[in-house]
Amino acid sequence: MPHEDRPKMNPNKIKFHVKFLEGEGKMTNKVAEKNRSSEKLSILILFALCGTPFVILMVPRFIKDPVTSIGSLFIFLLLIILPIICLELRFRSCFKSKTADKLIKVYLYWGTRMYFNEEFYIYSKALIHTFYGEYENAQTSLDRVDWDSLPRDFQAKKYCIEALIQYLKPGDYSEGIALAERAALSGGFINRRLYKTIYVNIGYILTNENIDQKIMTELENAFKRSFVFHKLLIAWALSNGFKKAGMDEKAMKYEMFCKRVAPYCFPLHQLVKFD
Repeated sequence: MPHEDRPKMNPNKIKFHVKFLEGEGKMTNKVAEKNRSSEKLSILILFALCGTPFVILMVPRFIKDPVTSIGSLFIFLLLIILPIICLELRFRSCFKSKTADKLIKVYLYWGTRMYFNEEFYIYSKALIHTFYGEYENAQTSLDRVDWDSLPRDFQAKKYCIEALIQYLKPGDYSEGIALAERAALSGGFINRRLYKTIYVNIGYILTNENIDQKIMTELENAFKRSFVFHKLLIAWALSNGFKKAGMDEKAMKYEMFCKRVAPYCFPLHQLVKFD
């Protein structure tokens, strides 16, 4: 990415991102721990600054006038949710691009203004490349990080991408599900469930002859509450799962979602040939 095209970034993070974009980025355990501590502290401060005044002001008002207080609470929640919706729509518009470059650039722009740490950005960059079928670029991104020196929950992100490459390339599905299970075991409490729900379950759909309805229901529920990146991945898995189960109408619904939202992410359009 040309230097003049890079977005303005947080001064504390620009050094890492410039090196990473130029192929020199290496994240160490010390850097990762510092990023994680800084991120947690920032989130706590944000909630404290936003939540404390709100609670102090609203509790007495709620006792006196519950109806008005509920309206104020709705507005407060709307102010939090609206930026997330706008960001989701922005990313969806970038998925209309023929290459991954625009989406990666926009993600870098917003990621440095929010509370995303560097390893999450790297994981997302590799994820975007994989969606576009740029598997070598995805692997190159992963290779720029010394994952073995990072905590296990960071290493889990690498296993997820490698599992996804095995699923989409397509490669060895059994190897993919082994990597996904490794990610689920290595991830933190929240991510462990995410990896199992999405990546491990996708592997089950691709490798098992009979479709487990419980897994399909779990993925459908995850589809409804997921951000666009995971929503696309889940939709691809569901289209294949329902096709395998002979439920062509439901399979078409999710297949068309992938084609509509990400028309140039061709790996997400393919249907797996089941033996």
